[in-house]
Amino acid sequence: TGAGGVQCWGRNTYGQLGTGTFRDSSVAVDVAGLLSGVVAMTTGIEHSCALLNTGTVKCWGHNDQGQVGVPSPLPYYYPYIAYPTDVPGLANVVAIAAGAVHTCALTSSGTMKCWGNNYYGQLGNGANQTGGPAIVDVANLAGVVTMAAGYVHTCAVMSSGAAKCWGYNGA
Repeated sequence: TGAGGVQCWGRNTYGQLGTGTFRDSSVAVDVAGLLSGVVAMTTGIEHSCALLNTGTVKCWGHNDQGQVGVPSPLPYYYPYIAYPTDVPGLANVVAIAAGAVHTCALTSSGTMKCWGNNYYGQLGNGANQTGGPAIVDVANLAGVVTMAAGYVHTCAVMSSGAAKCWGYNGA
């Protein structure tokens, strides 16, 4: 919004509207606690994240792969975060990007951090695993000026102008 707040609408099965409920909405509704201070947004399949003017990140929605960046407070069969939640361990973030079930942050120092599903190596830490809410540093990467996350891959543009990508590379 003009005040730097966030509004969402649509399906809310997994709390992805951030209202603290699981009720769908055909009209825009305020995201709980995010009435101002938001400078960027990103969405995955069923999760959303906001970058705040403080350089921190809040995420909410489906968290079955840790894509919200926190352990689910309820058992695995109910991995939903229906309200914006601070992603711990992040500071000085200048950009965010969400893939299907992973999320990444670009820091002011030109490094990247990612969390969530890593089955195809889209977190960039040199491992292929199911992933989770733990924030990992993208390995061997410095001088990033912008980034993007695809369905199960991630790319970065370096200060040299070169592009680097990792994750799924199938046809």
